[in-house]
Amino acid sequence: MAAEGAQLHLRTSPADVATGAKMLGAADRLRFLLPTVHAQMLNELKWPGRDDLHSGLDVRSLEMDATGFAALALLARGDVMGHLSDWRAGAILSARTEMAVATSSAIALITILAPIPPGTSVWCRPRALLAYRRETRPRLHRRRQCTCTPLASVTS
Repeated sequence: MAAEGAQLHLRTSPADVATGAKMLGAADRLRFLLPTVHAQMLNELKWPGRDDLHSGLDVRSLEMDATGFAALALLARGDVMGHLSDWRAGAILSARTEMAVATSSAIALITILAPIPPGTSVWCRPRALLAYRRETRPRLHRRRQCTCTPLASVTS
C-alpha cells in the first residue's frame, strides 16, 4: 500500500470518532437520497430465491428481523426516497451508521496522494460554493455545476 502512495491514519480521540460518525452517517443518507447511488446500492443487495447469491451482499447477512426487512423494502422504493429528498427529510437514514461508528474506539482513514489532472479546477470561490449548496439542497437528486476558479486565477 505504501508503494502506491497510500497512508493509513488512525483517529482515536472521541471528538475525531464523533466527527467521523457524523460524516459517515451523512454519506449513508446520501446513498439513499441520490437516485443513481440508491440504485447501485440496491443492486448490491441479493435476495435468496430471487437473485444469484454468488455476487453482491446476501440480505440475510444483514441480520435484521422482520421489521428491519419491512423497513428495507420501504427504503428500496425510489418514490419514497424522492419524497424524503424533496422534503429535505430523512435524517434517520444516517442514524444506524452514525450510532455504530460513534461507539467505535477508532476510525481508520486511508489516504492516497494522486496527481491533479491538467485543467482540473482545484479552488472554488466560497460564494460559488454557497450558491451551489443553496441550489442543490432542496432536491439532492438534481445536480448543478459549480462555477469554479482554477487555483492559478486565485493566486495571481
